[in-house]
Amino acid sequence: MPTLVYLIISLINFNTFAHKCRIVRHGDQTTAYCTRLKLNDVPTGLPLSISGLDLSYNQISIIKNNAFESFSNLTTLTMDFNNIDTIDGYAFQGLKKLRWLSMKHNHLNICSTIFDIVLKTLLRLQHLDIRYNINKTLDISKPMVYPYFGNHSFLTDLYMDIVQNPVFNLSGFEKLSNINTIKFAKCYLKQMSNVTLIDLPSTITSIYFHDCFGSISIVEADFLKPFQLLQKLNMDRVALQLGDALQLLYPFKNKRMTSIIFKDIRPQVQKPVFISRIMINYLTHICVKP
Repeated sequence: MPTLVYLIISLINFNTFAHKCRIVRHGDQTTAYCTRLKLNDVPTGLPLSISGLDLSYNQISIIKNNAFESFSNLTTLTMDFNNIDTIDGYAFQGLKKLRWLSMKHNHLNICSTIFDIVLKTLLRLQHLDIRYNINKTLDISKPMVYPYFGNHSFLTDLYMDIVQNPVFNLSGFEKLSNINTIKFAKCYLKQMSNVTLIDLPSTITSIYFHDCFGSISIVEADFLKPFQLLQKLNMDRVALQLGDALQLLYPFKNKRMTSIIFKDIRPQVQKPVFISRIMINYLTHICVKP
């Protein structure tokens, strides 16, 4: 009898816990929204058929091995705004259909070797967002080797932080033939040299720089030259002289671009801006916002 009572109580708790998440169905797609529930772990008791899971704004700090093994149909997983600082190597084991993964605003050490193992199983991944994860204890002035992305041939969108001395040549970018968008946030660049981005894929058509702290003292004209197919350039809250920002457009002389946005370009020390005839040709395509 005590065993039966315990079982009934367990089932009651199980069902109650499951219903804290909002289950939404759109056609044949089912998404569990488990946001702002003060969760410390990946919830159980959810429908096994869910294709989407949103765990944003919780208090999860550790993602353990096989944490999502019951949800093999997941195509979308969002874990933004948690306290994640530890993720086991096989945390995403079994998620063979996952296409969208967002883990921004956490405390992940994306340059650790374990992170390469974490991503390795997600072979169908198309969208990866790991922005705003630079830990305060990380020495951003040292060269930082980025994770290996060479296994993700389907990847089209990559969002991540960029440190003062990024190292991309060991990350397998040459194997990413489908990538077209890169967004850099929490940007600590001190210089935009001709070789800073030289190891990134030439297929990129959209590039974004947001929240570049400090002052970018060196800007070279061929900083964006690796991206001859570039269509969209967005710089938002970048500590850069407007004249230097316009200089970055030099490699695209006589080429068409669909969107050029310079928003809140505020250098620490102002200097006069001299716009040449070449730069004037671009101004009809540029949006400069205060």
